[in-house]
Amino acid sequence: MSEDIFPDEGLIICNLQQLMDERQLSPTELCRLTGLSRPTVRKYRNNQIGGVRWGTVAKLCTVLRVGIGRLFTHKPKVRLVKENKKHSEGETFVGARK
Repeated sequence: MSEDIFPDEGLIICNLQQLMDERQLSPTELCRLTGLSRPTVRKYRNNQIGGVRWGTVAKLCTVLRVGIGRLFTHKPKVRLVKENKKHSEGETFVGARK
């Protein structure tokens, strides 16, 4: 894969799935606790967020008892390229979307 698949500013990764796994929370339970819809939770879990709604982020942070820096991670392009090279050499890579 080419370095061109990554935006120059890198990617913002939502760690919702990891946080849910750590807390053994199902999507249904998270929806109940936050009042968010299943499609909204699914988008955040799958890093398919078109635009961030701060009210949604606040609800997730409150219920999960984390700060915004734990809910989201910034991966600079340099790091993504290095991870992608490891993946092309046979290691598992998670992060980039086409």
